[in-house]
Parts: sequence; C-alpha cells; structure tokens
Amino acid sequence: MTTEQIHLDLEELKRMGVAEARDLLQNLVAKEPTTDDEDKITIIQELKLPGDVSIDMLYQLVDYKYLEFADDVKVGMFLKWIPLKKPDEIRMKHGAVVCKIRETEDDEVYIVCRLLKRVGGRTVFFELNFDENLLFFKRY
Repeated sequence: MTTEQIHLDLEELKRMGVAEARDLLQNLVAKEPTTDDEDKITIIQELKLPGDVSIDMLYQLVDYKYLEFADDVKVGMFLKWIPLKKPDEIRMKHGAVVCKIRETEDDEVYIVCRLLKRVGGRTVFFELNFDENLLFFKRY
C-alpha cells in the first residue's frame, strides 16, 4: 500500500486497536517502519495514556521526529511538544518556532520559541525547558 492510497479518518483511527493504528501510521511515513517511527510509538506508549489519546498524538506526529538530545535543537525548527511537569494534564502542544537556545550555568537547556499565531495582536515568545518536555520537530 502506498502513501497515496491511504485515506485517514481520525474517528476511524480512534476505533482501531493500538497495534492496527500503529501499523497504519507507520505505513504513512515509510514502506518499512523507521527507527524514528518506532521511537515515537515507544515514547507515546510510555506515557500510559488512554488508547484514543495515544493514537491521536501519533496521528499528529506523522511528519515529526523526536528530539532526543538538546544538541539537536536548531534555530528555525518548527516544534510540537508534550509538557511532562504535570502528569495529570499531559497533552500535545504545537505551533512554535525555535528562536534561540539558551544554556544556564547549571547546564539546563531552555529553548526560546515564538508562537506562529498572534495573541491579542501581539507576538508571543516563551521558553521550554528541554528536560521537562518531549520535543518533536517537523521533518521537511
């Protein structure tokens, strides 16, 4: 089955079993599952979220790659992220561009980002702590 032949409906994905949905998502991005796809699946499964939430997250990450190391973050990357600080409120965040990478004296890495949408007519900048978030960047 080629990528062009696959038609995805989010509701249909939610009704599928996790294994079946995983296989379908893997087929979307490559003929053979790649290490990147397997990494994303493993990471999302480790969050122990309900099946439909996990499948929805995987669906949102089809064109994204997991950022395992802070050194891999580059200015200009388009990110989606999952904050880990509040385990009861884990959900996908998205829509930011990396503007700057800042390292503190105690070796923490902060990523300065800009939202693509303006809020109240203003450009919004914020920081993400690399160690407190799962980061994914858009593959071009």
